[in-house]
Amino acid sequence: PAVDELAVRREDLRVAGDPVERGLRASWYELLGVPHLTASADFFALGGDSFLAMHLRRKVTEAFGVALPVHFLVERPTFGAMVERLHAATGPAAGASDVRPDLLVRLRPGAPGGRSLYLIQPAGGTVFGYAALARALDPAWTVIGVRASGLEPGEPVLTGVEEMAARYLEEIRGAQPHGPYCIGGHSAGGVIAYEVAQRLLAAGEVVEALLLLDAPALDGVGDLKIDGIDDLVAGFSGFGEGSTGARALVQAVQDDERLRAVVLGTCRAVLGYVARPIRAPLLYVRAREQGDARRPEQYWLDRCDGDGATWIVPGDHFSMLERPQVTTLARVVDAYLTTIGPERGLDSAVSGERSDPDVQRTGTC
Repeated sequence: PAVDELAVRREDLRVAGDPVERGLRASWYELLGVPHLTASADFFALGGDSFLAMHLRRKVTEAFGVALPVHFLVERPTFGAMVERLHAATGPAAGASDVRPDLLVRLRPGAPGGRSLYLIQPAGGTVFGYAALARALDPAWTVIGVRASGLEPGEPVLTGVEEMAARYLEEIRGAQPHGPYCIGGHSAGGVIAYEVAQRLLAAGEVVEALLLLDAPALDGVGDLKIDGIDDLVAGFSGFGEGSTGARALVQAVQDDERLRAVVLGTCRAVLGYVARPIRAPLLYVRAREQGDARRPEQYWLDRCDGDGATWIVPGDHFSMLERPQVTTLARVVDAYLTTIGPERGLDSAVSGERSDPDVQRTGTC
């Protein structure tokens, strides 16, 4: 739609007297190339992504001395919301502390009274990478990311999968005291989700769906060492360095000391984890473009004592979660959540026809 030029001129005159809004508008323009912004302008709808979101957060810190919560833009992506937050942080009541943020990040609200899907933080600690998937899934589902502890001031960095699972389970059960539960995660997040599911089952709860999105196999990882940032960057470079997610992660671990500690802690935790057999419906989704010949799905299927299956979708480890590949991933996940169990109609729900070139089924447990 055409922009009301008179309204834009009035807005520009008003902004001229507001240094906070003027400075923030300049940062949004530099990153997104949008000259005129209304309060309802959505960062991600205007072309923003996780890489640009982290850049914007750094710019805000440099310009205003305000460290926004890492996931502020995920939950409140509009220009007006950020202006409001900065006014509050730089105004007369700036010394007042916010309520300590929890670890749950609402990626997308669903239908009232509907079900929730919990997606556990991957190696990067943030849940930015799930945003496109959340938007592409059936809108009936509420999609909630579980971010890492340690991203915000005063939070401990957790260094064991069991420790992470226990902490995240507190958050999940605080929001949803009883099952059935649908849990999942990408990469290291799949490993942590697996342990969360184990603990829910041990507590007598029902795990209706466990989603592992390109989670690594753990056999043979005990000898790997991650001593610092160089090891991290080298490790991530083999997983699709051309994708937005890969670029954002590499840049973040180089620039952000707190996030770097979270990434190191998560990677070391996964290397030390021993996965026990599980009795739960399990869906493993593997990216088609692999950096090596390993087939990690078999590691997890061998430990599944319930309904389980593997599907291959377009993309690499990171780009499977990005447009346009994420639409196929969402279709697979939607079908799985609709049938709840890969042996109950998932074949037809995913592909409609067996000749669908986008997805491929490779095994069951």
